[in-house]
Formats: sequence, C-alpha cells, structure tokens
Amino acid sequence: AVLFALFIGLKHISSHQAKIISDEIEKLSEVLKSTKSERITAKQLSIRFPLMRSDHVFHDTLNHKDSILTSSFWFDKTNKSLSLVVHIGKKLRGHPGVTHGGILALILDNTFGWCLFFLGMETVVTAYLQMNYKLPILTDSVVSVAVNVDKVEGRKIFMTGGISSSDRKTFFVGSSALFVEPRNN
Repeated sequence: AVLFALFIGLKHISSHQAKIISDEIEKLSEVLKSTKSERITAKQLSIRFPLMRSDHVFHDTLNHKDSILTSSFWFDKTNKSLSLVVHIGKKLRGHPGVTHGGILALILDNTFGWCLFFLGMETVVTAYLQMNYKLPILTDSVVSVAVNVDKVEGRKIFMTGGISSSDRKTFFVGSSALFVEPRNN
C-alpha cells in the first residue's frame, strides 16, 4: 500500500476546523493501520499528476474552506483501492444543512478516477455512475471515501465505492461505476 498525504487548502481554514480534520484523519489512520505504507508528499503528487491541480472542478473551483477539502489519502496498489478523508463545507448544501447529492456523486466519481490514475490508467472516462443514497450527510462534516476496482475486462473497468463516517461505522452512500479507456485513434 502507498500512503498519499496531500494537504490542499488547509491553510485557509480555522484552527478549529483543522483540528477536526486532523482528528478525523487520525481515526481513518487507525482503521488503515494494518497496511504498510510509503508516504508521498504533495509536491511529489503534483509532479506525478500536474493537471490534477489547475482548472479542475474538484482541485481548483471547489477547493476552499466552505466547499471540498481533501487532506489525506491512502492508495493500496495490491488491492486496487483508494481511501481518503474529505471535509464537506457548509456551502455544498441542497436542503438546509444537508450535502447536495450531486456533490457526493462528484466526490465519488473523482475518487474512482484518482484510483485509476494511481494504477497507471490516466486516460479513462466515466461511462456509468450509479449512486445509492442511504443516509444524508450533514454539511461542514468530515467523511471517509473508499473505492476499489472490482474487475477489468479489456477497456472496461468496473468499480465500487462508498462514503462513510471517518471511523467507517456509519455508511452514507454507495456507488458502482464503469470506466472505459478510450480506443487508440
């Protein structure tokens, strides 16, 4: 397993919010303690994926204290899985105090893509994304996102994932997805 630690936008939040996020990262770290991890710095990550930071809905447009802050993530190459901690800001609501379902779809879709990028599949597109909303997620909360590759058939990559509380005891959203590597032209 490879530990990817990425601190994006944490300097723009209050010390109280930073403490909450840090505590949630610690909870997820406890859950993932059994994996052997190598730490990759934010600088190393941005060198590997330079286009992930600029002009991107997840990494640029929505990357601020009242939207989406991604602080740390863990990639397990052997199990083809990725887990991360996300702070969902107060301006991402649909109903008052409740995170909009489209934002949750964006978070999962983006996390599926990250997992595939880390596996070396940098040119993939979402062909299908199914969401199964179990419980609402309150805004201004920290959650754990986990995705994995179930199988690969030629250019098709089948994946599943979900969003849960950072201790992974409460499951909020499940998802299945089909990604496709475009044909070589």
